[in-house]
Amino acid sequence: DEITMPADPSEPPSMNMEYRTDLAAVTAILTRGSYQWSYTDENGEVQHTIADGSHILAWPELNDIRMDESIANGLPLTLTATYKPQSVTVTRFPLDAWHRDSAAEAEILPGEAVEVQDSDGGWVMTAEAGYVYLVEAAWEEGQAEFGFYTAFYAE
Repeated sequence: DEITMPADPSEPPSMNMEYRTDLAAVTAILTRGSYQWSYTDENGEVQHTIADGSHILAWPELNDIRMDESIANGLPLTLTATYKPQSVTVTRFPLDAWHRDSAAEAEILPGEAVEVQDSDGGWVMTAEAGYVYLVEAAWEEGQAEFGFYTAFYAE
């Protein structure tokens, strides 16, 4: 507690993914996209911040998970945030759809829902190689989008 700084309520939450392999326990921060966030300032007034961005397939950068082919059937991972979200939904898109020529083309590409379960330590899901994952989280104070992609080491 003495080392950890309390979260700044004026900042929208960040989100991490945590997973284990045979060689390591990994924690990596997810890329944040659009968000809407409300907070009460030091004068007791409610402030609102909004960052509106593009569809995840048009984001210029995404953090990644590189997988060994031995875990090709899926990597269990836990999503944790600065503040635990009330709800989380995850949608995935084929990795080759990332950075298509047209943002409009990317926005009409249907995604596939990924099962995610609430857990004491965060939200648990299974990631497979070859996808871009869009994580949408909601809190009482607002909502935010996060993303990452998965690939095999050789890709």
